[in-house]
Amino acid sequence: MAWSEAEYTNVVAAWLAALATADRLSDPAARIRARRLIGHAYAEMGRHDEAVAHLNRALDMIAEHPDPLEQAHTHRQLARAWDGRRDNRSALHHAIQALRRYRAVGQPIWEAYALNQVGWYAAHLGHPAIGRAHCLAALALHRRHTNLDGEANTLDSLAYIDQVSGDHDHAAEYYERALSLYQALGNTAQCADILDNLGRVHTAAGRPHQAHKAWLEALAYYREQGRMHDAERVRRQVDGDADDRASG
Repeated sequence: MAWSEAEYTNVVAAWLAALATADRLSDPAARIRARRLIGHAYAEMGRHDEAVAHLNRALDMIAEHPDPLEQAHTHRQLARAWDGRRDNRSALHHAIQALRRYRAVGQPIWEAYALNQVGWYAAHLGHPAIGRAHCLAALALHRRHTNLDGEANTLDSLAYIDQVSGDHDHAAEYYERALSLYQALGNTAQCADILDNLGRVHTAAGRPHQAHKAWLEALAYYREQGRMHDAERVRRQVDGDADDRASG
């Protein structure tokens, strides 16, 4: 289950306190990590301007106190923050920077996450072939290291790339495989989103009954999670699909 805004607010408060302590103790490593995690929490709350500000400050501090792994993590989280601001070009830039640094420090699982990020943003910028190549490389790395969460995340990305490329059958296969992994991991938030997308793919492929089934499952998850905006949106999709099938 995704964290609530109240939970992230508590996380921000805790890391702001940790940052104040690190400032008093003149502990640069702790200050950098606190800045990065504050930025991450703000990004998850949708406060992307504040996220970018804290993460950029972390990068400035890393320039004074080099830490390649922390630098890679910060770039990866900056990619997510810029994604939240709908700036895929800036997001791709930071994802590439993260990828280079993870490779340099020999962190294959983090490298795989960064490969997936690069692929995702490349696809969103209109380069599906580049996106697919990076995501397939990410998938191989995640599988090599038995990282099921990363594998599911990357399968979701590959599904999206095939979906926007018009290959609905392969997109559905990738979504189904990602869904199975997320169900095994108990990640119901991701299950809901994948089922929502799966319904769209089945609709585009002319499979209304399968779309209806996927959306009903997504609707149940969204209601259970209190994601009422998403639930209402999917309910309208279900109702529209039912009307279409009745008229057909």
